[in-house]
Amino acid sequence: MTALASETRNFDSARSEIPRAYFRRIEHRRADPLDLVSDDVPIYSPTFGEASGKAGMADLGQTQGRNVTTLEYDHDQFLVNVAGDHVIVEGHEHGVTSDGTSFPDGTTSTGRSWNASRFDGFLTTSIHVYTDPDFTSSHIDRVSALTRGPQSGERTW
Repeated sequence: MTALASETRNFDSARSEIPRAYFRRIEHRRADPLDLVSDDVPIYSPTFGEASGKAGMADLGQTQGRNVTTLEYDHDQFLVNVAGDHVIVEGHEHGVTSDGTSFPDGTTSTGRSWNASRFDGFLTTSIHVYTDPDFTSSHIDRVSALTRGPQSGERTW
């Protein structure tokens, strides 16, 4: 292995730890996740929309905090992929909403989450969060209307 390949692998490994640290800080409701992001970081979540900057990210956290009492991640099961200046984390989350509903239900909602972060060095410059928008399965009628079992002759993947 060349020295450059070794340095790149060490850099990618160190960078892959930043989203892990971010998730641990969010999970424990720490005030310092914003230390890991740039001042003008754009963030996107289908359940929240778009925001930018640390203030927008803090707003997302406050909104989530009003709706979710506990949020935990299966850190040991994270699949982390580094591709250039992007780190993709795929995993599972579970918790309890402010009305006491546990999620996921394991039937319709499975707690899957996917996050893509862009970096400049070791600072996160963009975050896209994709989680099940119906993680409590409270929209079962709408979900049922969108799903149909396999039809005769169709492949299931």
